[in-house]
Amino acid sequence: MRLLDFNVGPDQPFFLIAGPCVIESEDLVLGAADSLAEISTRVGVPLIFKSSYDKANRTSVDSYRGPGLEQGLEILQEVRRQFDLPVTTDIHDPSQAEPGITGVDRVTAVFQDTGPGISAAELENVFNPFFTTKDKGTGLGLAITHKVITEHGGQIEVESALGHGSRFIVHLPV
Repeated sequence: MRLLDFNVGPDQPFFLIAGPCVIESEDLVLGAADSLAEISTRVGVPLIFKSSYDKANRTSVDSYRGPGLEQGLEILQEVRRQFDLPVTTDIHDPSQAEPGITGVDRVTAVFQDTGPGISAAELENVFNPFFTTKDKGTGLGLAITHKVITEHGGQIEVESALGHGSRFIVHLPV
């Protein structure tokens, strides 16, 4: 599988996705990018820089969420310009994908529910064609979704715990 300019898989070389969890300031982000780029070059491990302009999944409503879309993307563009690094961030709403195209190399969308969750045995099969746990299901929905995303150079992951719901994480190049 390809992710930006990287081949991804168990038999592929290691690369790192790193950066501050949330953009707290331009100086902090540029300092982190500088340090990470230097370390990446020194140890020979390729780097994708990641930071969020809106950290919407905070546990406290009073926590700092970030500078917002416009200012956040300007800062991420500066990281790309100054350090020639591929850049990724999260989006929380489909309307954010279009502006994000100008600022990052990849977007990540997270879809989460509070349903019953998926067992470990079922997780291994959720993207397999014709696998279903529904009485009237065809087992094609997630298989087709996986195929479309990967054929467009993206990646989809699923995290789940019984009784706690599921999270589908979609990474797409822009």
